[in-house]
Amino acid sequence: MHCPVKKAEEYSPRMQQIDWQPEWSFDIYSIDSQHQKLLELINQLLTFVSADREPVSLAEPLQGLLEYTQYHFDFEEKYFELYDFRATSDHCREHQQFKDRIAAIISNQNSELSGQDLAELIAWLQDWLVGHIQGSDREYLELFLEHNVR
Repeated sequence: MHCPVKKAEEYSPRMQQIDWQPEWSFDIYSIDSQHQKLLELINQLLTFVSADREPVSLAEPLQGLLEYTQYHFDFEEKYFELYDFRATSDHCREHQQFKDRIAAIISNQNSELSGQDLAELIAWLQDWLVGHIQGSDREYLELFLEHNVR
């Protein structure tokens, strides 16, 4: 697997880490900690590619993000099925689209990501995660709390 990128000085200055915000919390330890881990992995990806080093492959950190994302989505979807979450189909479709996009980037072995492409990828990852937490994931919050998911 090979997703080379250019050196740090060629990257867009728009890329910056985002910090966990208290208003994103569900007061469900398992979900909050998993969401925080996903944000951390995205921030690590940013740190990884922003380091002053030779061109690097993003395949490995993206694969790590994809694997943890699968773990988190499986966790949520287990409870969707167990508690008959009304929006399971739509929510799972969002999950699959996210995973498919990351997998496509990883599998595009011969493409070099420009600084602009990289900035767009990181912005998309950040926006998707925060939007998903504040949007779609809020739809199951009451159900999970009702069933004491911790």
